[in-house]
Amino acid sequence: MISHSRLQRAKRVRRYRALPPEATSNGSLLLSRDYPLGGSEIEEQRLLQQAIDYEPRTGLLLDRIGVQRGWKVADIGCGPLGILHLLSERVGPLGRVVGLEREPRFVATARAEIAKCGLTNVTVVEGDPGNQA
Repeated sequence: MISHSRLQRAKRVRRYRALPPEATSNGSLLLSRDYPLGGSEIEEQRLLQQAIDYEPRTGLLLDRIGVQRGWKVADIGCGPLGILHLLSERVGPLGRVVGLEREPRFVATARAEIAKCGLTNVTVVEGDPGNQA
């Protein structure tokens, strides 16, 4: 769980098109490809907290959609967690979840989160869905 002060700093970040230099531990600005809030640790923590905060509503939406056991599903732009854990629970051990994220830092965090939670039916792939090869 992130600390109250870190959450407060993350909330302030929303005003910036890019994160201020003090948002990173080494003072350098971490800009992400076309992601206006950057790829700093503060933004990463904000996105993780957002996933937790929206979990009840997102769960209801997934229930309405009717995600079933055994399905193969994707979370495009999953960030450091997105709804990977919610999808994993719904598709079960015979289902598959793929998270697609273009920001390398968020890919690494998502992979660590799914490993920590033991989500063996989830894979996170680094890639940009906007690139058409």
